[in-house]
Amino acid sequence: MLATRHITGAPVIDRDRRVVGVVSLHDLVDPDRDEAGDGYPVFYRILDGWAVELGDAADVGVGRVDEVMTRATITTTPQTPVLQAAKTMLSNGIHRLVVTQSGVLAGIVTTTDLLRAFVNDATERMA
Repeated sequence: MLATRHITGAPVIDRDRRVVGVVSLHDLVDPDRDEAGDGYPVFYRILDGWAVELGDAADVGVGRVDEVMTRATITTTPQTPVLQAAKTMLSNGIHRLVVTQSGVLAGIVTTTDLLRAFVNDATERMA
Protein backbone atom coordinates (compact mmCIF):
# COMPACT_ATOMS: atom_id res chain seq x y z
CA MET A 1 0.00 0.00 0.00
CA LEU A 2 2.79 2.44 0.87
CA ALA A 3 4.61 1.80 -2.40
CA THR A 4 1.53 2.02 -4.61
CA ARG A 5 0.43 5.28 -2.99
CA HIS A 6 3.96 6.74 -3.00
CA ILE A 7 3.98 7.44 0.73
CA THR A 8 6.55 6.55 3.37
CA GLY A 9 4.26 5.88 6.30
CA ALA A 10 0.70 5.79 7.56
CA PRO A 11 -1.16 5.80 10.84
CA VAL A 12 -2.62 2.53 12.08
CA ILE A 13 -6.05 2.90 13.66
CA ASP A 14 -8.48 0.67 15.49
CA ARG A 15 -12.19 0.29 14.68
CA ASP A 16 -12.97 3.51 16.57
CA ARG A 17 -10.42 5.50 14.47
CA ARG A 18 -8.12 5.83 17.50
CA VAL A 19 -4.44 5.79 16.57
CA VAL A 20 -2.65 2.66 17.81
CA GLY A 21 0.61 3.14 15.92
CA VAL A 22 2.37 4.19 12.75
CA VAL A 23 3.81 1.92 10.07
CA SER A 24 6.60 3.32 7.93
CA LEU A 25 9.02 2.08 5.32
CA HIS A 26 11.57 2.08 8.14
CA ASP A 27 9.39 -0.35 10.08
CA LEU A 28 9.07 -2.60 7.04
CA VAL A 29 12.52 -2.68 5.47
CA ASP A 30 15.29 -1.58 7.83
CA PRO A 31 17.43 -4.66 8.48
CA ASP A 32 19.44 -2.81 11.13
CA ARG A 33 16.43 -1.74 13.17
CA ASP A 34 17.02 -1.72 16.93
CA GLU A 35 15.73 -5.02 18.24
CA ALA A 36 14.91 -3.41 21.58
CA GLY A 37 12.03 -1.52 19.91
CA ASP A 38 8.84 -2.82 18.40
CA GLY A 39 9.08 -4.75 15.15
CA TYR A 40 11.74 -7.04 13.73
CA PRO A 41 15.15 -6.39 12.06
CA VAL A 42 14.21 -8.10 8.79
CA PHE A 43 12.65 -7.22 5.46
CA TYR A 44 8.90 -7.39 4.85
CA ARG A 45 6.63 -7.37 1.82
CA ILE A 46 2.98 -6.29 2.17
CA LEU A 47 0.48 -8.59 0.44
CA ASP A 48 -3.25 -7.91 0.80
CA GLY A 49 -2.69 -5.98 4.04
CA TRP A 50 -0.44 -8.64 5.58
CA ALA A 51 3.27 -8.16 6.27
CA VAL A 52 5.17 -11.07 4.76
CA GLU A 53 8.63 -11.55 6.26
CA LEU A 54 11.50 -12.04 3.81
CA GLY A 55 14.16 -13.55 6.04
CA ASP A 56 17.36 -15.53 5.60
CA ALA A 57 17.42 -18.28 2.97
CA ALA A 58 14.15 -16.92 1.55
CA ASP A 59 12.12 -18.30 4.44
CA VAL A 60 8.87 -16.43 4.01
CA GLY A 61 6.56 -16.03 6.98
CA VAL A 62 3.37 -14.05 7.24
CA GLY A 63 2.66 -11.31 9.71
CA ARG A 64 0.40 -8.42 10.47
CA VAL A 65 1.00 -4.68 10.47
CA ASP A 66 0.57 -4.58 14.24
CA GLU A 67 3.65 -6.80 14.53
CA VAL A 68 5.94 -4.34 12.73
CA MET A 69 4.41 -0.92 13.41
CA THR A 70 5.85 1.60 15.81
CA ARG A 71 3.45 1.73 18.73
CA ALA A 72 4.66 4.96 20.30
CA THR A 73 3.20 7.76 18.23
CA ILE A 74 3.72 11.47 18.62
CA THR A 75 0.50 13.31 17.95
CA THR A 76 -0.61 16.87 17.48
CA THR A 77 -3.92 18.66 17.01
CA PRO A 78 -5.36 20.55 14.03
CA GLN A 79 -4.86 23.80 15.97
CA THR A 80 -1.09 23.34 16.39
CA PRO A 81 0.87 26.11 14.62
CA VAL A 82 2.96 24.91 11.65
CA LEU A 83 6.20 26.12 13.25
CA GLN A 84 5.49 24.17 16.45
CA ALA A 85 4.72 21.02 14.41
CA ALA A 86 8.07 21.43 12.62
CA LYS A 87 9.91 21.87 15.93
CA THR A 88 8.24 18.74 17.34
CA MET A 89 9.25 16.72 14.30
CA LEU A 90 12.83 17.98 14.42
CA SER A 91 13.26 17.41 18.14
CA ASN A 92 11.93 13.84 17.85
CA GLY A 93 13.67 12.95 14.58
CA ILE A 94 10.43 11.99 12.85
CA HIS A 95 9.05 12.61 9.36
CA ARG A 96 5.34 12.67 10.13
CA LEU A 97 2.99 13.76 12.89
CA VAL A 98 -0.34 12.08 13.45
CA VAL A 99 -3.11 14.65 13.87
CA THR A 100 -5.84 13.71 16.33
CA GLN A 101 -8.93 15.45 17.57
CA SER A 102 -10.64 14.11 20.69
CA GLY A 103 -8.37 11.06 20.45
CA VAL A 104 -9.55 10.19 16.93
CA LEU A 105 -7.47 10.32 13.74
CA ALA A 106 -7.98 13.64 11.95
CA GLY A 107 -5.04 13.49 9.54
CA ILE A 108 -1.30 13.37 9.18
CA VAL A 109 1.31 16.09 8.66
CA THR A 110 4.51 15.23 6.80
CA THR A 111 7.77 17.05 6.24
CA THR A 112 6.58 17.81 2.70
CA ASP A 113 3.40 19.40 4.08
CA LEU A 114 5.47 21.62 6.36
CA LEU A 115 7.89 22.57 3.60
CA ARG A 116 4.93 23.49 1.37
CA ALA A 117 3.50 25.71 4.14
CA PHE A 118 6.85 27.46 4.69
CA VAL A 119 7.31 28.07 0.95
CA ASN A 120 3.76 29.39 0.57
CA ASP A 121 4.27 31.73 3.55
CA ALA A 122 7.58 32.99 2.16
CA THR A 123 6.04 33.50 -1.28
CA GLU A 124 3.16 35.52 0.19
CA ARG A 125 5.57 37.71 2.16
CA MET A 126 7.61 38.43 -0.99
CA ALA A 127 4.52 39.45 -3.01
